[in-house]
Amino acid sequence: MLDYNQSHRQSVDQDLENKSKAIMLVLATMVVITGIQIITWDKYALDIIPIMLKEVVSASSPQDWEDKAKMCTDLKKWDCVEAEYTKAAQNDRHQYVRLGQFQMRRNKFDKAAHSFSIYFKDGGEDVEVAATYAKALAETNQFDEASKYFNIALEARPEMLQVPVVINFVRLLMKNEKYQHAQRLIDDVRKQNRTGSQFMDSEYNQIKKLKTASR
Repeated sequence: MLDYNQSHRQSVDQDLENKSKAIMLVLATMVVITGIQIITWDKYALDIIPIMLKEVVSASSPQDWEDKAKMCTDLKKWDCVEAEYTKAAQNDRHQYVRLGQFQMRRNKFDKAAHSFSIYFKDGGEDVEVAATYAKALAETNQFDEASKYFNIALEARPEMLQVPVVINFVRLLMKNEKYQHAQRLIDDVRKQNRTGSQFMDSEYNQIKKLKTASR
C-alpha cells in the first residue's frame, strides 16, 4: 500500500511539474509574441489584435481592411498596405483603381496594369485612369493596348493640353519606331500652345534624325 501511495504521489507530482512547464512555456511564448507585436506594430500593437483575430477566423470586414491599411501606411509597411487594398478591391471592384495607382507608385507596373484592366472590364470610363493605365501598359511593353488607352485619354479631352499624356505617348511611339505618329503629336501640342515651340525639342530633333536615317 505504501509503495502504491508513494508511486501515486510521484505520478501526481510529475503531472503537476509537466503542467507547470506547459504553463511556463505558454507564458514565455506570450511574452515573446507580445514583444514582437509591440516591435512590429509599435503604437498600434493593441489596435491590431482584434483585427488579426478576425483574420484568423476569416471574419474581417471592409472597415477592418481600411483601418489596417491606415496603420500600415503610417508605419510604412507597404506590402501590408497593398494586401489590404487588394482585399478591398476584391470586395468592391471600383477599388481596383486605388490599388492600381498604389502599385504604380511602387513601380509594380505588371500588377498595376492588371488592376486597371479589371476596372475597365467592369465598365470603368475615368479618363485620368485611362492615361495611367496606358502608362502601365507602356512600361510593360504592351504597345497596342497602351496606344489604345493613350488615344482614349487624348480624344476624351481634345480641348485640353494633356502634356504628361502626350510625353508618355511620344516616348512609347519612339521606342516602337513610330516616328511619324510621334512627330505629329508634338506638332499638335506646338500648334495648340504659342509658348510650346520648344516642346519636347530634344525628342523632336531625334525623331527627325531617325526619320532621315530610315529613308
